[in-house]
Amino acid sequence: MGAVGRYIFRLQRMKLSTIQATLAEHGLQPTKSLGQNFLHDQNLARWTVDLLELSPGESWLEIGPGLGSLTEFALERSPNGLLIEKDDRLISYLREKFHTLELVHGDASLFDIRNLWKRGPVKVLGNLPYYVSSQIMFNFCQEPSPITRLVFTLQKELAERLSAQPGTKDYGALTLLIGRRWRVKYVRTLPPGVFTPVPQVDS
Repeated sequence: MGAVGRYIFRLQRMKLSTIQATLAEHGLQPTKSLGQNFLHDQNLARWTVDLLELSPGESWLEIGPGLGSLTEFALERSPNGLLIEKDDRLISYLREKFHTLELVHGDASLFDIRNLWKRGPVKVLGNLPYYVSSQIMFNFCQEPSPITRLVFTLQKELAERLSAQPGTKDYGALTLLIGRRWRVKYVRTLPPGVFTPVPQVDS
């Protein structure tokens, strides 16, 4: 249990059995067309949020929260969060579970990041759908921007291209475009088994 302002909330950790039970309770199946692969490893979820280095009260934004495996850990660190979720079926669930957070129902690749200026410096995280990762990254990495840090889970091949060094086979236009402003660090490889459904690639 924890408190944010006058609200009291109780969160249930999103381990595999919890994810399966939640999907069944709401009659949901992960949608391949939306690239839904839910992270169920709680240690990795906490570790991912730790990389954001959130201070108490600092503004943050999560892209594609899904069932909230990262959200609950970010909320523990700061109540000033914004969620962007595209899946119509998850909106009511997220509003009920994270009622103290602002929620935008829409496509993160089309989100106008100018709306973030009023929040001051913002940190961004998300397990990005592989099929639209590049579009989302280009949107959130454009200038000018109040965003100071981004922590993304991506398909391994894309992460290798983004973090490639000059003269290597993975170095190219994408590396240059993102690298003009951002210092990119490939932090860790995640195996398919930490997600459900299990993807066909490493992350």
